[in-house]
Amino acid sequence: MIVEPHNPKPTTALWLAAAACLACSLGCNAFRQRMPIDAAVSRCRQYSCEGVTALEQGDCQQAETLLRRAVEAAPQDADARRHLAETLWARGEQKEAIRHMRVAVTEEPRHASAVCRLGQMEAATGEWKLALSRAQQALHDDPKLSDAWALRGRSHLETGETELAMADLFRALEYAPNDRAVLADLARLYGQQRRPHKRLATVHRLIETFPHGETPVDPLIMEADAYAALGRNDDAAEGLRAAAQRWPQDPVLLCRLAEAEAAAGQQHAAVAAVRQALAVDQNHLPSQHLLARLSADPSQLR
Repeated sequence: MIVEPHNPKPTTALWLAAAACLACSLGCNAFRQRMPIDAAVSRCRQYSCEGVTALEQGDCQQAETLLRRAVEAAPQDADARRHLAETLWARGEQKEAIRHMRVAVTEEPRHASAVCRLGQMEAATGEWKLALSRAQQALHDDPKLSDAWALRGRSHLETGETELAMADLFRALEYAPNDRAVLADLARLYGQQRRPHKRLATVHRLIETFPHGETPVDPLIMEADAYAALGRNDDAAEGLRAAAQRWPQDPVLLCRLAEAEAAAGQQHAAVAAVRQALAVDQNHLPSQHLLARLSADPSQLR
């Protein structure tokens, strides 16, 4: 038996042809619809890249201009929003920076680092309840994010929950052992708790994170305060003398040196240091008050 070749019925053939044309039409339309979006995203990324480069070069004005263009090109691009927020933050435009960062977090709510950064910004403007919420949200998505642990710890400090704060700060150090801000927070916390040995050990750990001879003023003052709390006034004065040689124009440091010299019984050195502080800034009130006390009764600071 001869088998005739199969030919679709006319209606079937017409339906197949129509379907093919429709598919082609839909494909072309989809392609045409994607083109403007892709072009916008491409422009956004180009502006973002140029804006970040400008920001790294210290040109905040140009960075802001470029990143605003990036956001205008693709308003839903979370990266562009984050970069613009950081630029605005650097320029002191805190409210607008937070607004853009909130949009970025809305677009990418699981971006733990961005959520944490938003919390840090909110904390800086006094919105500690929001900051605590952001920290918890970030930790839900990234339990090893040290910045989120630190933010949660600082939020607890603001509400007076000292033990919770300390636990969170220690967790932050587990993931970032040399985080200077966290070490400084812990040292201050130990100072509030009147635990000078712990404070001194933490300050020394902080100082070790800096190259030799490059420790800033604040940790050195914290070290002196810890020594003073332990009654080691000579050690406090010695460290501050070395610091004052590096920063002879810092009235806060010079005033603290004068206090340490007086506590160590070096009254002439104390008066010289406080006068040096006033020579730098004659309106420095702590130095004015200290000089008055030294002049009235030099023994009171022994």
